[in-house]
Amino acid sequence: MCALVGCDQKAAKQQWEYRVIHFDRDESNFMESALQTMGDEGWEYAGPLANNGMNAQFVAFKRPK
Repeated sequence: MCALVGCDQKAAKQQWEYRVIHFDRDESNFMESALQTMGDEGWEYAGPLANNGMNAQFVAFKRPK
């Protein structure tokens, strides 16, 4: 038996939208600015996607749709 209202309903699957940012190690001012902007817009760090070795990396962000 379920004492919660509506607990017999299936939970809706969370939908996400994603954004990829290219970070270059030599552009620390850009990285800080980009991270602040992404956070202000509700984006959350999702993880690294790829890097080109020494200088740059592609990073994924996500937020609920």
